[in-house]
Amino acid sequence: MKTLKINRKDLPSKSDTLIFDYCRKLLKDGVDPETRLEIYRHPNYWDVAVTSIGEGAKWSVNHNYFVPYRKSHARQDLKHAQDAR
Repeated sequence: MKTLKINRKDLPSKSDTLIFDYCRKLLKDGVDPETRLEIYRHPNYWDVAVTSIGEGAKWSVNHNYFVPYRKSHARQDLKHAQDAR
């Protein structure tokens, strides 16, 4: 299984669903859904790992719970992030 390693600073945003959103972006960009995703802040150990990008793309966060991804959640998360500013 291939592993994609990303530095946390290189991720595009700071949303509640950042990792799951990034998994969906990677799928759109053509990355193999079976690829493992590891996100680092320090070079010697990972902070977050997703077993596969395909699996991560299926999920979202709603009120601190993991839930299956739906586009309506994405709109709600965006509005929440804008209201927080």
